[in-house]
Amino acid sequence: MVVVITEEKAKQRITNNILSALPQWFGIPESIQVYVRQCVNKPFFAYRHNGEFVGFVFLKLHNDFSAEICAMGVLKEYHRQGIGTQLINKCIDYCQ
Repeated sequence: MVVVITEEKAKQRITNNILSALPQWFGIPESIQVYVRQCVNKPFFAYRHNGEFVGFVFLKLHNDFSAEICAMGVLKEYHRQGIGTQLINKCIDYCQ
């Protein structure tokens, strides 16, 4: 289920945990820390499965008319289960 995360430390923890588990896409720890710093003041949505966060996305808002996905990740063992689609749909709902 997709949930809104507002607490800064929770955003940072979720981002770090998931991106660290995906080194083939997000590379070295220093680049992961850039995303960890960026996520703090952004709209942030996470997917929780059995009490564990397995995916997330956060947005960079440019103005009233545009936004972009700043970072998104889903743990590899949860790929192909529609989690990314649900996260994107939450972003669309938020932006509308």
